[in-house]
Amino acid sequence: MNKKLLMLSLVCFFGSSVYAEMLIEEGQIWQLESRSSGASFVGSKSEVLYRLRSDAFHTMRARKFDEWDLFARVDSRDLLRLKRGNEIKILNLMHSDEIARVELLDGKEQGKYFFVIVDDVFKKFSLLEKDESKES
Repeated sequence: MNKKLLMLSLVCFFGSSVYAEMLIEEGQIWQLESRSSGASFVGSKSEVLYRLRSDAFHTMRARKFDEWDLFARVDSRDLLRLKRGNEIKILNLMHSDEIARVELLDGKEQGKYFFVIVDDVFKKFSLLEKDESKES
């Protein structure tokens, strides 16, 4: 009985992560739903976009392997802090679909390109329907 429950939970876990990876596509528009102040002081709970692809990649690797001293050295000037409601458009996926190049659709740096960790998109953003999205 325990083996069956374990197998079922593993199938559900891996099945949901496979579905999540298939969910993100180029051209989709996502809106930040989690609380984010946009403040730049240390300790603020703000969500970020990365100006450099390497910064997003190193942060993703640091999270994955829990080795913050080796991977994640990001200059805070290379981050764009978002506010709740900011929208991004997925342009393309890279690094085994773990990093996405995005265009910011609103805010002070509207129209500029950034990078985001795909896991953050699933956890902190919501997908907008086609008719809700801004047409570019």
